[in-house]
Amino acid sequence: MNQTQSKLANYDLLGLIGETADYRVYAAYCKSDRREYFLKIASTTAHNGMLEREAFVLRDLRSEMEEINRRYKRSSGSKKGLGYKRCFPELIDTFISSEQGNRRVNIIAIYGAESIKDLVPIEQWRTREHKRIDPKSSAWMMGRLLKILTFTNINGVVNEKINGGNILVNPFEHHVALFDWTQARYVNGTVPKKIIKHEIMQAAQQVVLALGGDLQTGALPQSDQLVDNRYADFLKQLMDGKISNSDHAGEKFYLLLEDIWEKEFHPFTTHNI
Repeated sequence: MNQTQSKLANYDLLGLIGETADYRVYAAYCKSDRREYFLKIASTTAHNGMLEREAFVLRDLRSEMEEINRRYKRSSGSKKGLGYKRCFPELIDTFISSEQGNRRVNIIAIYGAESIKDLVPIEQWRTREHKRIDPKSSAWMMGRLLKILTFTNINGVVNEKINGGNILVNPFEHHVALFDWTQARYVNGTVPKKIIKHEIMQAAQQVVLALGGDLQTGALPQSDQLVDNRYADFLKQLMDGKISNSDHAGEKFYLLLEDIWEKEFHPFTTHNI
């Protein structure tokens, strides 16, 4: 048994989670550390490059966030980092499996998830469970998405798949991550404003849909948490492309939240549609 075969043998497949034209995703149990991971395998060897790209991007982003954390801790004296690792998948391993026809395999972990079952695509409550999330639950999701975009924009990376199936939410730990990075790309220099604007629009649209809102008007379902229209109006601004800087959008968003709600932990809540 060669090295890559022994790597794959370390994982028991728990079931197929989903597939695209480019790869399949399985829940996998690692025998050595007794943890569950996502195991992503290319559909054919022709798609190996997409998983290789994802592996490169995730490693690069992880290296950047570790460097930023080191600088932040050194300058602030804080023992805690900036929390970016909570927002991005971690590449545990990547290898070519000869026993799987020389297809590439990526082993992916999501911060804070003890089991794959802890994670939910943001569209699932609406499309499968026929539920909508409440405004306070949506607030930390939108905030996390803006944080992700701020970090990728700074590093010249565009994800290209900000949709309801690719936004994974850990509702009870309040974590959000973009799962798929196989189509991510780098841009030369600064990410153009029109691309940043489009990404912000896509993220806000998914949050509004999860809220049970109207994409055309921006109207949200009635809620005791919404004493006025400021929250809905701000999400509408994001959806309409009125803000083309994710960092500025995040700052304005959190200032708004401080003004309309007390700072406290709010348990994840859904309502029937």
